[in-house]
Amino acid sequence: MVFPSLFNGGGVNLILFFQYYYNSKDKILILSKGNDEFYFGNKEQPIKYTKSQIINCTSLSPERGILMEFALVLLEIENGTKLVIPNIMVDENLLSNKLSSIPVVYKNKYPFLKIRFK
Repeated sequence: MVFPSLFNGGGVNLILFFQYYYNSKDKILILSKGNDEFYFGNKEQPIKYTKSQIINCTSLSPERGILMEFALVLLEIENGTKLVIPNIMVDENLLSNKLSSIPVVYKNKYPFLKIRFK
């Protein structure tokens, strides 16, 4: 995904962009609207999930301001797993469209990540 206003907010946008990059590095998301199964996780061995296992879908994005180009989608799975999908992997509106059978809760929050470096 291209962030057209990446440098408009100065260092904050750059820091957030690299947080999203490091969180998404070596991960893959394989998802289609017509298939109930999807894959998310490490590129070499993504984990298989089904859309029917999703119990909660939340989209975090500020409505305006210098960080409005950034968003996170949080998927909570029945077994307690929480998937954090930044919009550097897929546009949050496109993801919501592919999960059309699941209600999405939109929250006007700043989409910051906790990064764990290896």
